Amino acid sequence: MEFIKASDQLHILRALRNALEYFDGVPKTILSDNCAPLVLSNDRHGHVDWQPAYLDFAKYYGFVPKACKPYRSRTKGNIERPIRYIRDSFWPTAFVDLADVNQQAVIWRDTVANIRIHGTTHERPQSRFPDEKLQRLPKHRYLLAYTALRKVLNDCRISWNASLYSVPWQYVGKNVLVRAFETGRLQIEYGGQVIAEHSLVDKHQVSINPEHVKGIPMDTPRHSRGKVAGLQVEPDVEQRDLDVYEQIASGGQLQ
Repeated sequence: MEFIKASDQLHILRALRNALEYFDGVPKTILSDNCAPLVLSNDRHGHVDWQPAYLDFAKYYGFVPKACKPYRSRTKGNIERPIRYIRDSFWPTAFVDLADVNQQAVIWRDTVANIRIHGTTHERPQSRFPDEKLQRLPKHRYLLAYTALRKVLNDCRISWNASLYSVPWQYVGKNVLVRAFETGRLQIEYGGQVIAEHSLVDKHQVSINPEHVKGIPMDTPRHSRGKVAGLQVEPDVEQRDLDVYEQIASGGQLQ
């Protein structure tokens, strides 16, 4: 059990990673709700379009993701049933901050929830853990990142979180895949290849690699001259067809 600051993709996947490490293993399948950070769409007939980053996470750990049927709460009863128990047994409680409430949750989990006699199984939950026969965890933990598409602007930069990062001039006008890792590193990919890397900077800052603008042709048409040196303002986030992901990530990991 873990309380998180926000229900976005990074926080959800980090909590899921913590859960796998707590159990020291990976189940063959993981059932989730149809929350936007994990599921793009669910047609209610068995076809689910997953968020690329969640597919990459599932591939790395070796489990099959499954989504609940929309508008059919019965399929997720086992997920939601513990919420009432947690609310009645643990919550409400006084706490100072997120770290404090999670520390209290760990104590409650280990001294109450996991050692009680469960009403359905009539056994202590912790005594059943060894019977799960989970798959082994990978040797290294998965490195989490925010992942999204951006278009390379005419000044050889992409916009990310209100800051600008340079990209080799050959990719101007191209759609690239951007990953902002939890380690503070920003990686830009095209066609499954890394074309630029930066350290994340504060908002409204610029990170430039001079090598990215070397060799720009000087015989460009008159109407396009001067665009490289200027600053083009465009929306920070663009809506793209999902097929773009496949085109950009081809040859690389599933995103």
